[in-house]
Parts: sequence; structure tokens; C-alpha cells
Amino acid sequence: ARARAWRVFGAGRARDRRRGRGRSGTGLATGEGWGKTAGMVASLNPEQRAAVAHGDGPMLVLAGAGTGKTRVLVHRIARLLESGVAPWEILAVTFTNKAAREMRERLVALCGPVAERMWIGTFHATCARLLRRWGEAVGLPRDFLIFDQDDQQKVLTALIKEAGFEDQISARTIAARLDWAGNRGLDPVAAPWLI
Repeated sequence: ARARAWRVFGAGRARDRRRGRGRSGTGLATGEGWGKTAGMVASLNPEQRAAVAHGDGPMLVLAGAGTGKTRVLVHRIARLLESGVAPWEILAVTFTNKAAREMRERLVALCGPVAERMWIGTFHATCARLLRRWGEAVGLPRDFLIFDQDDQQKVLTALIKEAGFEDQISARTIAARLDWAGNRGLDPVAAPWLI
């Protein structure tokens, strides 16, 4: 039943298929020519093997909870390393800190300390790291702050009170309007009607 929950979409370049690295490459079912990662093939279903063996180019994996997505990603990264991709050229992004930590631990166990040189993290942590490193190119100082929802509410409440508008508008309303404007790429200062 779990095998049916998997869908893999994507295609490697033709040169990868000729070398046996794409989805239609030789050795997909047996792991022949896979070097150290060959032993993992036996534990993967056909869709998982296809995802691990996928050549260059985009790939989308749709699978439900508990179907082995993290295991497949870890083994795909190991396969990339084995094929000569440098660890600093690999970016592994997930949704939760727990999943990122688990992915890093599995990669270190499978690949050794080379996994420490990869970027593995959540979307938020990875984006924050990118902005800290190169944010000045878009006008952000390296020491910018990221406010969580509670911080936002506290600052907005203080500003509303300071301006004497506490009876006219709530921090929640302003936060919602700022979010609406930000999601549409609008500058709330240039569009004061939002507030």
C-alpha cells in the first residue's frame, strides 16, 4: 500500500540516462554500478529507487506521511556525493527543525563528516542564513531582527498606544493588513489606506 502512495515526476538529462544515472538507467533495480550506496537499494521500493537515481534536473516527489521521504532524500544526497557533487553544492531544505536535525544526523551516519559541510535546514533558517550572508545586496543589514508573532503584537500594541489609537484599531488588524500588503508586494507606507 505504501508503494502506491508515491509519485515521482521529473526527468534527468539525456546524458545522465546514457550513463545509467537517470530513471531509465541500468542498474536501477539492482544498484549495479552504485558504489557504496548499492546496499541501500534493497530497502527501497521502485518509486523510491527512481527518486534516488534521478539524474540532473528538477524532480517532484509526492508522498504521504511515514512513506520514507527523508530516507529517500538522504540516500539521494549520498548518491550525489558519490557521483562527485561537492557537499557545499547541496542544499537540503525541510519544514521543521526536527526533520532538519534528523536529516543531518542520518547524513552524517551514512556519509561521515562531509555532511557537516552541507546546507541542511528549515526554509526559515536557510533563508535567514542567506539573508545574513548576502542581505546587504538587497538593503538588509547583517544584524536584522526577525520578529515572531508575539513580538509583532507587542510592538504594534505599544505603537498604537503611543499614538493614542488604542480605541480605533487593534494590533491584530494592523498585522493582518501588513501581512496582506507584504504578500502582494505592496509598501504599506506608500499605501496608507491599508492601515
